[in-house]
Amino acid sequence: MQTAWTMAVLATVVGGCSAGGLASEPAQRLDPTKIYLDAFDYIETSRRELDRYRCLSGAPLSCRIVAITAECQCAY
Repeated sequence: MQTAWTMAVLATVVGGCSAGGLASEPAQRLDPTKIYLDAFDYIETSRRELDRYRCLSGAPLSCRIVAITAECQCAY
């Protein structure tokens, strides 16, 4: 019985469902050509490559431009 319970819990976690059914958040449509950053992730990139990055939360990137380099992070 314990094995069956463990398998049910693992299937729920891996499958993305909550105990009450499907997860409450709708799936986001992500652009496959972009690189998504999570909250508080930090990158250093060239200004030319800056448009390739997005925040997973939908928040704008917070960047500091230093010459031709951009230092960016997602605030949340």
